[in-house]
Amino acid sequence: MTDKIQLTLLTAYNATDSADLKKAQAKKIAQFFSDFVGQALQSIHIAIYDFRLEEPEAQIVIDALNKAAESGIDVQVAYFQPSKKHLSS
Repeated sequence: MTDKIQLTLLTAYNATDSADLKKAQAKKIAQFFSDFVGQALQSIHIAIYDFRLEEPEAQIVIDALNKAAESGIDVQVAYFQPSKKHLSS
């Protein structure tokens, strides 16, 4: 199943610059991720570099992770958060 997720994400990054297309793909990936998390039996461990999400996609992902954690699944998320001195103006 990991290969399918990677393929879906690559499809999103190769999208044209149409804002509507990007938004539709973001929603599709958030739902795909939610479905994947919903299948977890013991744990979900995520390491991700760029975890910037906008609504409503952010809520789809957050709800899926919270639901898994509330059902007893071991949920761990590691992500990169740059310090303000590394952000450009």
